[in-house]
Order: sequence, then C-alpha cells, then structure tokens
Amino acid sequence: MSDVAWPRIKNETPRPSPSPSEAKATGAIDDVAGQSQPTCGRGGNHRRFRLCLRYQPDTVLDDGSMRPRGTCSAVPSIGCKQGRTSMTRQTETLSPAIPGEIESLTHQVLKLADAKSACLAAAESCTGGLLASLLTDVDGFAHCFERGFVCYSDRAKQEQLGVDEDLLKNRGAVSREVAIAMAQGALDRSCAEVAVAITGFAGHGASGDEPGLVHFACAIKDGSTAHLECHFGDVGRGQVRIECLRTALNMMKAALAESGSPGPSR
Repeated sequence: MSDVAWPRIKNETPRPSPSPSEAKATGAIDDVAGQSQPTCGRGGNHRRFRLCLRYQPDTVLDDGSMRPRGTCSAVPSIGCKQGRTSMTRQTETLSPAIPGEIESLTHQVLKLADAKSACLAAAESCTGGLLASLLTDVDGFAHCFERGFVCYSDRAKQEQLGVDEDLLKNRGAVSREVAIAMAQGALDRSCAEVAVAITGFAGHGASGDEPGLVHFACAIKDGSTAHLECHFGDVGRGQVRIECLRTALNMMKAALAESGSPGPSR
C-alpha cells in the first residue's frame, strides 16, 4: 500500500513526535491501514472503504507555507483502488467507493453533455440519489446536471414525477411502465434534455420480489424513450446499486449520442 504523496519538502527537519495526548487532541493517530477494525470506534468492519490517518510532523513547503503538526494524510484502505491521487481520479467524494471504469464513464457522460450543451436529470428509487451524487462529483461540470428526484415510495413517485396511481397499483413500482413514466416525468418537471429513471429491488423486498431486478428508462426531450430490464441477482444492495450506476450512465451516454447537434449555450 502506497501513501498519498505530499508536496516536495524544502526543509525536512521535523519537530519532535507528539505525545499520545497531543496525538489524540489533534486527531492524528498511528498507521492503522493494515488493521481490520475501523478507526471510528463503532465496531465491525467497514464494507468498502475507510479513512486511514497517518501522523505528519510540521514541515516547511516550497512556497514557504507550513503544514501543521498533526496534519493527517488519507491513504487507500483494503478493497479500495490502490494509489489513486487527485491527478488520476475522476470524481471527488465517491472515488474510493466505486470502480474506476464507472468513474471514467461518468466523466465521458458529462463531457458529452457539455459538448452537446445538454442538461441531465435523474429520477431514482432503489439507488436513493446515488446517481445524482455521482454526476455532481466531477469538478468543472456543474452546469451539466439540472436536478435529481429521489422517489423511494409510491407516493413520492406520484407527487414528484406525476406517475399515475393506477399505474403503480396495476403494474407495480418495479416495472417497465413505471420506469418510463418516471423518466418522462423527470423531463416534464425539469429543464433537462436527457433524463434517466431507475426503479428496482436492490435487496430483498416483499415475498415474491426478485432481488436485483431493476427497470431503467432514459428519455430524450422531444425524442425517444429507451427501456432496459436487468436481473443483477441476489448479490447484495451495494453491488446492485453499483451496477445500476453503470447501466444508467451507459443509457445516458447512448441518449446523448442520439440527441443530435449541440443545443443552445447555457
């Protein structure tokens, strides 16, 4: 495991290491990257990643500024993408938790939306806003995402997206018809040119519900609406949600490619 690189140091004469009480007061702790227990003290292991802190003494940087004693560096933990730095990552907050190819795909979608002067919207149920968070996590593309709808309950789908109550009762929230209605409702209630909808069972639901069954729809303003039904299997909520991101981003990418010439400047 490699440390995140610090800026080149001009004067490497450190102050004495802190006492245990000082380390506790500043939040600096010894290297715990190889330990199985989390540093937050809540017990149990983290599922995907955790922040590992390392003590750094006071040092003077090239620009004359001081890195204070007790400053902590974040290092990748077990299960994370190893050695990723701010120069290689595509996203800011979610980088440790998602596969690199999804980060790259997110950047491709936003870059294409930027080239088309198109805005995006997301209507999410089982992903709980994860796609919207991802699309707003890439620096320099804030103008490409218009809004997100987190519609977890049937009532929310009705109130936020205008999904018909009878449609929900007759077809069920996890269905082709509801996914399409969600995508079209997101377009009608936003200024976006492309909207994607996700509705499914990320984990175990009621009796008879299929874990990993997810319906997607992607609608283009004044254009077509695509639908996709996926069976990811009983692989756990986290993995299903990750696969939902991959699928939704690919649908957005295809819709943007189909949407034609660039729209008006924003």
